[in-house]
Parts: sequence; structure tokens; C-alpha cells
Amino acid sequence: MNGDLYFSFFRVGSFYNQPKYIIDSFERYADTANIQTAGTDDKKLLAAYAILKREGLLYSPFVNIKLAGDTIITLYMSAADYADIKKIHYKQLMAEHKKIYLQFSAKPLGDNMFACTALYSVSQLPGDTYLQSKKLLIEDYQ
Repeated sequence: MNGDLYFSFFRVGSFYNQPKYIIDSFERYADTANIQTAGTDDKKLLAAYAILKREGLLYSPFVNIKLAGDTIITLYMSAADYADIKKIHYKQLMAEHKKIYLQFSAKPLGDNMFACTALYSVSQLPGDTYLQSKKLLIEDYQ
């Protein structure tokens, strides 16, 4: 598989680098919530949590990748693979008119979630860096 690194201001996907109180709070919620009676968003969140827990990826770093055809996936990876990616700065890419292109093998997990099985390359190329453009508005959450 291959695609471009896709940036988002608000990212939720694992417990990687999260404080213990957030992890504990969410685990209490997930362990007591009833997925059958949960709302649509909660069902998706609880299903993703169950997949990550089953696959041992709850504490794994992740990135969003824009594949051909505008599909956005979440790619979970080892800390070693993530080390090269976490050095990348969005503002620098924008200033230099570059993008990050990744080539990798991955195992599908469900709902556009994948586990990286091999990271072959992380390259800076000329081009546009993608950024989620939807603004967060208070009205969206009332």
C-alpha cells in the first residue's frame, strides 16, 4: 500500500502518549457501556476500541494516510516505525511545498483501520500536504 501523510488537528485513535487519567476514564466507560444501546458515534468508538484491544494496539502510535481515491485510513504502527514520522512538522512541509509519501504493508482491521506489518519508505516529495479542513464549531456539538 502507499499514500500521503494526512494531518488532522484533532486526532483520536489510541492511548499512545495519553495521560493515565484519560486512559482509566475511557476504559471504565468502555467496560461498562452497552454497545447495542449506544448511539452511532459511541458504537463506532466502542467497536474501534474492541478491535485495538483484541489486536494489542491500544498503546500503538498511528497516522492518517490519504490513499488514492481520497480514502483516508488510520495506520497503527510500532514505535520504531513511528520514530521517523513523528519528527515531521506540518508547517515546514507547507512552507517547502512538500508532502510525505509512505510505502507499507498492512493488515486490515476494519472501518478503515490497518496495522502496519512493514514500513518500506517514508519520503519527502514535492506536492501538497493534506489537512483536514472541517473547522470545529461549538454548534456541531450541541
